[in-house]
Amino acid sequence: MPAAANRGRRQLTRAAPVAYNSNVPEGRPLYIVEVDDQCDPRLVGHSGSSYASPPQPEVQALALVRMLLGSSTRSLAVTEAPFRTPIAGGQRVIRLHRTGADGQLQI
Repeated sequence: MPAAANRGRRQLTRAAPVAYNSNVPEGRPLYIVEVDDQCDPRLVGHSGSSYASPPQPEVQALALVRMLLGSSTRSLAVTEAPFRTPIAGGQRVIRLHRTGADGQLQI
């Protein structure tokens, strides 16, 4: 590309890796938020989708759950999981999985 065509474009660079939750006090549990959207394909054209978050502290995990439920002011506790809410053509199920400090699931 000519130099004139590149003017005003930002150069993309690779950022340094981020150490997730490196500031979490030792011994505090981390949680993976698992989201499963279960849909009726006859209504929406697909059977749904799934997502699993990176391990995160309880406060952040519950904030994500509140956002996924669409109720940012609702008081939640980890012990209430799984959470369910209706979505177009089905339902959303949100589970919390406790992990160790290394982010590995505790089974």
